[in-house]
Amino acid sequence: RAVEYAISWAKSARTTLRLLNVEPDMDDYGMVRAYLTRSKHRRLMATRAHSLLGSAERRCKRARIRYQSHVGHGDPASAIVRTARIATRVLPAC
Repeated sequence: RAVEYAISWAKSARTTLRLLNVEPDMDDYGMVRAYLTRSKHRRLMATRAHSLLGSAERRCKRARIRYQSHVGHGDPASAIVRTARIATRVLPAC
């Protein structure tokens, strides 16, 4: 329901919808560390994130709205803030 609401809002506001999936960082003391390098873990999490975003992306395409997908890592609140800062960056006028 959240995606449908966001699509409806983005369509009425005529804006770009930002889709964000946040994946956890690797636990340095957990069992995953014993089997995967940090870079391999990041690649696996990115693949998983893009797979999860696929459904929302397809809905955006069907609704014919602009969207951008983002993948964050670590703390969800921090990832949301980082993504918002990137999304609202304004380029200086020339």
